Amino acid sequence: MDVTVDQYPYVAGSTFLSSLLPVWMHEGGVEAMLARLDREEDRRKVVEDLTNRGRGSEWGWENVLVTSVATEANKPLEGMTLEDIAKALGKTVFEALFDVILEEDNAATMVSFSMSEDDVKTVMGSPLQMVCTDGVVLGKPHPRVYGSFPRVLGRYVREGILGLEEAVRKMTSLPAQRFGLHDRGLLRPGMCADITIFNPDTITDTATYEDPVQYPKGVEYVIVNGKITVESGEHTGIRAGRVLRHGAHNG
Repeated sequence: MDVTVDQYPYVAGSTFLSSLLPVWMHEGGVEAMLARLDREEDRRKVVEDLTNRGRGSEWGWENVLVTSVATEANKPLEGMTLEDIAKALGKTVFEALFDVILEEDNAATMVSFSMSEDDVKTVMGSPLQMVCTDGVVLGKPHPRVYGSFPRVLGRYVREGILGLEEAVRKMTSLPAQRFGLHDRGLLRPGMCADITIFNPDTITDTATYEDPVQYPKGVEYVIVNGKITVESGEHTGIRAGRVLRHGAHNG
């Protein structure tokens, strides 16, 4: 089997808050799930199910952050843990979980700490691994949105987990080849001029879980399709990017 893997270099994942619910709650789609959350008997079944399976205690509710919501009424909850939200609302953690999902029509997202640093390093060292962000810029997003690539180049390259050349390959030519982007990923005549110029001694991520919307340090220039987009660390306002489609000539 031809298999590769995308990885963001963090021990916390991010997805919809509703992923904490048992699988049976999702049967029939989002509307069916929200209807079940509105019924007390189904709520009781979920509490029993999650309690029996130890959900919550395996990470601790204090390790689940609500990162984005759609309604203005719940905006103050962004960046708070489920445990703190429950205390603020005077509810149990389960009640807070159910109510936020229901009030947000399943639009609430979370960050959950459920992985280990050793596993991050093991996967990163695999020749099958490529670097990604897997991020969405909403609310207080996962810091991977702003920090994935500089975090690999700054932290893990300097720690010796990856060589610099291999790290760059996993961010450029390897994914370009994998996704069939034939005119990108390499510095070569005839290829599109997508270039990032960075200082390998100073590049680092600055985004945190508490304050994720922060640009990295050490990135001096970014050139997109031959146009300077970042100059001396500052965005020029030029938008030269375009949607890239698998297997197409995207130049």
